Amino acid sequence: MSLECAWCSAPRGSGLICDKCGVDYEKAAQIKAAGKASKKAEAVPRKSKKAERAELQQQRFVDAWQPVKEPELEYKLSIFVIPGMLALTFLMEIMGFGGGLLRIVFGMPVHEFGHALVGWFSGFNSIPTLWKTLIPEDRGFFAPVLLFASVCYLINFARLNRHGGLLLIGVLLLILQFIGTFVLDKSTAQVLVTWGGDGVGMMLAIVLMAGFNFDKHSNWYAGYLRWGFAFIGAAAFADIVSPWWVSLNDLSAVPYGASGGSHTDTYKLINYHGWTMDSVINRYVTLSVVCMFVLVPFYVRGIKHAARAMQMGRLSADTDLEADFEAKEGRDNL
Repeated sequence: MSLECAWCSAPRGSGLICDKCGVDYEKAAQIKAAGKASKKAEAVPRKSKKAERAELQQQRFVDAWQPVKEPELEYKLSIFVIPGMLALTFLMEIMGFGGGLLRIVFGMPVHEFGHALVGWFSGFNSIPTLWKTLIPEDRGFFAPVLLFASVCYLINFARLNRHGGLLLIGVLLLILQFIGTFVLDKSTAQVLVTWGGDGVGMMLAIVLMAGFNFDKHSNWYAGYLRWGFAFIGAAAFADIVSPWWVSLNDLSAVPYGASGGSHTDTYKLINYHGWTMDSVINRYVTLSVVCMFVLVPFYVRGIKHAARAMQMGRLSADTDLEADFEAKEGRDNL
């Protein structure tokens, strides 16, 4: 480094600026050597992966909630709809007003579909009807292959749309089908099919209710299908679990014996598969409580997301108002 100022040849001081001519020592040296001073590249701070991920998640959230025109209304619906539907359907069961309608229209179809679903995942060509599910004695070929193809389609759809949660569900379903079809022996699978009417029926009811707060871009939301499916879920859940909760104090509430010319599931579990009355009741009651706990995080998630969307909507509205005010103020000053 030179000990003199490149511009005026005065002795160089301790600072960056020449005391005599006032030039920058470094720039003066560059001008003398190259005819011009080089521009320092401004350091652009690079975002951390965590910040980039947060921005991506924020954008995905904005895109997901774009169809919601009234976030405040959606927030209220996410709070009251599911508890309200459950309260209404359980009240109908307790009061006995409309309980038969709930069973015929909502409870039994979900119950029978529960039988059929376990049958399909266990390798049986199950055929659900309104009051009975036809289960062949031996495992078949058509239903397992169709189910496998459907799950593979789901996995591919999730992969193409980069939907991690849906992809995980698809993989878990494939694992369940493999276990049910190739690991479980036929007698165990038949027990699960019998149990699955009310057991899986409860789970399906929870899925229908949980779906109320999801998928704002599909017809599930835009076409109001979520209202119908949420009510079906609430009605089916109330219809299925009510007898088991009552049976804790009154065994006459247990659906035991014959119905529609065939033995009930409880009768088959006790007399064909060796379960006891207490084990049947306790397992169904325990499962119903677990299902309610599973519903809670989905319910809370819906409320949190709606609250976030509502807050973002308010901030956006405030920003627009501020921009309009500044534009008006600018016009007035002209």
